[in-house]
Amino acid sequence: MKAEYYEDLALTYVQGNASLEERIEVFRLIMEDPEFRELLLQEVELAKQLSQFRSSPPPSIKTNVYRSVISTNQQLSSALTEAVLTPIYNASLPKLVSSLIINCQRSVCLNG
Repeated sequence: MKAEYYEDLALTYVQGNASLEERIEVFRLIMEDPEFRELLLQEVELAKQLSQFRSSPPPSIKTNVYRSVISTNQQLSSALTEAVLTPIYNASLPKLVSSLIINCQRSVCLNG
């Protein structure tokens, strides 16, 4: 129970969400309890490490990621279009062409 309370208090303090009473309790525990001090140091170190992931990437990386996403999207789009339309063309195009040829033959016969 004590360890869980210390973890919650340390995390709340490091995240900057501690109330005035909680901050006073943190300062008191820092002075009196080495276990809490160690836990608080670990939370601070972890927060430092995680803050590196929150920073914005350099513009060159943003540009490279954007270009990669766009090219992948275009490749997927063309592959998807081909996968969907090819069976449709294979099934319907011969019928369509044969209908056109028959209509052209009829037109030639009627006009000829």
